[in-house]
Amino acid sequence: MTNLLNNYYDPKGSCFKSFIFDNKQQTFTIEEMKNESKPPLVETISAQRDSKMIEGWFNNDKPFIVVGPEGCGKSQIINNVIKRQRAVNVATIHCNAQTSAFHIIQKLNQMCTQSSKSQGRVYRPKEGNKLVIYLKDINLPKPDKYDTIQLIAFMHQIVCYNGFYDENLEFVFLERIQIIASMTPATVVGRHKLSCRFTANVCIAYIEDPPNQELEDIYSLYLKVILGHENFGNGAMVNSSKKIARFCVDTYENVKQKFSVDDHRHYLLTPKELTKWIMGAMRYEAQGAEALVEVLAYEAFRLFRDRLVNIESRQALDQLIYNQLRTHLKYGNTIGNISFLSKISTVKPIFPGYNTLGRLEKDDLIQTIKETIKSYEREFKG
Repeated sequence: MTNLLNNYYDPKGSCFKSFIFDNKQQTFTIEEMKNESKPPLVETISAQRDSKMIEGWFNNDKPFIVVGPEGCGKSQIINNVIKRQRAVNVATIHCNAQTSAFHIIQKLNQMCTQSSKSQGRVYRPKEGNKLVIYLKDINLPKPDKYDTIQLIAFMHQIVCYNGFYDENLEFVFLERIQIIASMTPATVVGRHKLSCRFTANVCIAYIEDPPNQELEDIYSLYLKVILGHENFGNGAMVNSSKKIARFCVDTYENVKQKFSVDDHRHYLLTPKELTKWIMGAMRYEAQGAEALVEVLAYEAFRLFRDRLVNIESRQALDQLIYNQLRTHLKYGNTIGNISFLSKISTVKPIFPGYNTLGRLEKDDLIQTIKETIKSYEREFKG
């Protein structure tokens, strides 16, 4: 039975319709993939549902907060909704423990013009029809000794009275300015509860981590774009993108279960790690299937293994990844003697400013290091 939440009302047809994911309609270019912090949004059923939910609030200028676990795609969905709008400016404020009302007023002064009307002074956007103040991690600022967060009290004033009192105790109105925010639940270390007085006056949407099937859909589309590049055989391995995506997602889930954040705080794994893994592969050269598997395994070791604190954990991870390679990709070798070095590859890099990483055996790596040391000694003699 389909989830009832995955349906929407179509006013044109006066009926309910279901969200549909069609990977053939999702197309990206390699240029869009270059920004690891802002990868393109794959409009899965969950993404469509969540976008539709907050789009109505956005169009009606209602203040809202998007809540969800770290790495679930809150910012991606918000930015995707904003992209669809015309003449909208966005001012993003990355909150931290010290963020206060001062930083909001400072941003308003940068992005708005001040004018006077019969009721008093007014802030209006300098450009565009609307200004969006987007507060990321709104629950990071620390409360004072009275358990009050100044930033939240200030935002409560703006939301309820459409303005605020400045340092001269003069009330300043806001026009065509919308407040939106995102946050991870307060159960996570370093996060704080928001005042009920504030949350009672804003809309709240909760976004969950994408299910495994949707993660496979997302990363198989990313891999199709990457494997179509000349550094990966000009599309010869594109048909393997679904299989590789399943391997990556399954490995990520197994590593996440094996190494818990309860053991060590830095063992926290989110879908961002999957994105780093797939995007990280773009720094390599792999012209054949075996070379691609070695790249994915090597990148997985760098991403997961390097954060582990002891030899026993690393050995357990090695075994886990090699089991996954045998199960999903039928690869039975080990890559302990393989390294990747930027001096080896001569192909054009995908990322500007970075050299492509080429494959190197351990003996060749030792020889390269020796030659580099000799070259350094000749250049800086004495």
